Amino acid sequence: MIDMENTKQYLNNIYENYLLDKKYANSAYHGKCLGAMEAILVILGTLRPGTPFQYQECTNTFNLFWIFPIKYKKKESYPEHILRLTSQTLTQ
Repeated sequence: MIDMENTKQYLNNIYENYLLDKKYANSAYHGKCLGAMEAILVILGTLRPGTPFQYQECTNTFNLFWIFPIKYKKKESYPEHILRLTSQTLTQ
């Protein structure tokens, strides 16, 4: 039987590997890591299966002509949502 500490350790390993390989790995690897993190979050009780995700709004900034900062609001994407929930779960 797997206890919660081992499960959190697996989640931490996948999370750190995802962050390390973010630039160099392909999108299939990213999808596998995000799916594994989502499954572990369901096991830990952070996410409920069969319910829609509650995406939050976040503020992004880009520089127009490399000088003028422009801020705009958008909803977080699926990877941002899973990474946010994973970091919240690991810091609790």
